[in-house]
Amino acid sequence: INTATKTRIDNSKITSGGGVDVTATFTPSITAWTIGVAVAEGKEGSGLQGTGAGAGSGNEVVSTTAAFIVDCDGVGGVYAHGGPVVIAATDDSNILAVAGALALSGLFGGAANSISVGISVTDNTINNTVHSYIDRSVVRANGDLKLTAKQTNAKTTAYTVGGAISRSSNSNLAIGATVASNVIHSDVQAFIQDSEDVATTGSGSIELAALQDSEITAYAVAASIAVSSKATSVSGGGVKATNAISGYSNAHIQNSQIHAAANVGLSADSTTDIKAIIVGVALSGSSGSTALGIGVALATNQIGIHPEDNSIQAFETRAYTHNTSIDAQSGNFTLNAISNATIISTVVAGSIAASA
Repeated sequence: INTATKTRIDNSKITSGGGVDVTATFTPSITAWTIGVAVAEGKEGSGLQGTGAGAGSGNEVVSTTAAFIVDCDGVGGVYAHGGPVVIAATDDSNILAVAGALALSGLFGGAANSISVGISVTDNTINNTVHSYIDRSVVRANGDLKLTAKQTNAKTTAYTVGGAISRSSNSNLAIGATVASNVIHSDVQAFIQDSEDVATTGSGSIELAALQDSEITAYAVAASIAVSSKATSVSGGGVKATNAISGYSNAHIQNSQIHAAANVGLSADSTTDIKAIIVGVALSGSSGSTALGIGVALATNQIGIHPEDNSIQAFETRAYTHNTSIDAQSGNFTLNAISNATIISTVVAGSIAASA
């Protein structure tokens, strides 16, 4: 999904006896199920029996959602004589991805030698821009002026499972492998810039709010079982998972003159959560002399890593003014920035090998 959703007042003069409402909303959703199963069976013999199963999906949401007033100065402007001015941009992107692969070989007999390989891969990305702003414009409201940029439910949930079971009378090999990548990058901003006449009358306040909430929930499992009744049995289960959240949640006023009948407030809020369970397991058994099991699990969970070049870039949550005059005539001026970040990760790797 690659979209741009925008509402704008551009180089215009708008006069309203009531209020003015400029709103853009985007709510994309991707649900992807990919399943791969392979089974090999046959009569007893001295040959080789093998199976391979694979499943995977790549899912991406790239979008710009914006609501704004731009270049409405000079003879232009936006005037709400009987109500508020509301400028709001909202994005709630959601990805659900399920990938499972299972390879089975020789469960009910078959060749003397057996190989099974099950591989599962998911790659999920949300990369969104959400802006609400006034730029180079005159805006007056007989009531509140509110600018809101929200991405309050950006969510990726991924289940990735790769498994293999192999059984033979002689030598066998079972490999289960899983690779999972989940990335969210959010640019959420509410701002006023380069505007010399932004004002409210009556009891109107001026409020700017940037709200960002991103969550990744990832389950990645790789498992393998190999059983030989006479000779060598080798089993390997390996999983690698990468989960990353980066971006901005900013509310700011720059190079502007602000006059409010009541309060002026800027708030920026961000909540980022990563929850991951990563498991790699291998079981190997042989009635002969050799059994080998290898289980590997690797997890990388990052908040504040840019997805394009993997550079360190702290998730930025800021409320600020710069080179600006603010007059809250009969109210308060407030700046608030709140950030919450949580990573909960469980990583398990194990193997069991037994031989006679």
